[in-house]
Amino acid sequence: MLRQSLAVLVLFAMAPLAGAGSYLAIVTKVDDAEVTFRVRKDPSDKKSDFTEVKNLKTSKDVEFYYGPESKDAEPTKILTREEAIEAVKTDVKKRAVEGSMAKIETKGEGKTEVVTKVVIFRGSGR
Repeated sequence: MLRQSLAVLVLFAMAPLAGAGSYLAIVTKVDDAEVTFRVRKDPSDKKSDFTEVKNLKTSKDVEFYYGPESKDAEPTKILTREEAIEAVKTDVKKRAVEGSMAKIETKGEGKTEVVTKVVIFRGSGR
């Protein structure tokens, strides 16, 4: 009984360390150390604008993908960091949009939150 109680206590103590997040965002800049993007202040309100700006550092092993062509498909093309930087620049400059629509996955919370995966949707932009 004591062992089970101790195990539950350890799980609750470590839960904040294992935090992970996922954002639907407009990526406005990717560089060597961080990703800059905008998210909705209220993610549940699908009609709100992407107004809250976030800058998060990238992990050493961050992965960049081109997203699927349909909602149900998996991301297919793996991008290098340089290709991801160019994809966002192309969306911002040539297509005259605010940035690239993407799904961003993170680990950690608060000041320790880092980007682990970025999926840039094809034909993205608003």
